[in-house]
Amino acid sequence: MLGPRLVAGLGACVMLAAIVAITTSDENSSSAAASSPPAAAVIVAQDVPTPLQAVANPVPSVATTVPLPAFAALSPPPPPVAQVPPQRPTQCDLAQRKFYVAGNGIVRIHAGEYVSAPVTLGPYPQTVAFPASRPAPGTVAPQTIVVEGSASTVVMTSDLPSFRRVITGLRGESSFTAKWQPLGNC
Repeated sequence: MLGPRLVAGLGACVMLAAIVAITTSDENSSSAAASSPPAAAVIVAQDVPTPLQAVANPVPSVATTVPLPAFAALSPPPPPVAQVPPQRPTQCDLAQRKFYVAGNGIVRIHAGEYVSAPVTLGPYPQTVAFPASRPAPGTVAPQTIVVEGSASTVVMTSDLPSFRRVITGLRGESSFTAKWQPLGNC
């Protein structure tokens, strides 16, 4: 029977022979490999002998060339998405009726059936929006606006730069007629 040292020595010889075969094969093909990418890999194929066969009939390692599969792209890019042209609304989006209020005091604003929540006025304008839209182009909608509360000064503006209403010394209510004009997004 063979000892473990003999088996290890034979394994080392077989590995050394395989390394020499691969190195020799690489040196012969180095000029071809420099001009083009490698198309194959060298794989060492060998019969693994039993310890008794290795002593009686050593098998030299055999280097064979096996073609590598072509590398596929990781994943193809997604197909382009067709751009849908924006749809024009059949009806213009009309702006909401609203006032910007500032001043000093507390007020509520009435417009028709709508009554705003109490607004504590300060130096910065606050928006009071009504649940109705501005009128369609070509029309004007007059509406009575009632401002009630207690305030030393109430300054009201709107989205139209020409509108500005100032109420001073408010104790109770004050009213005026707002002529809502179109202000659409079309």
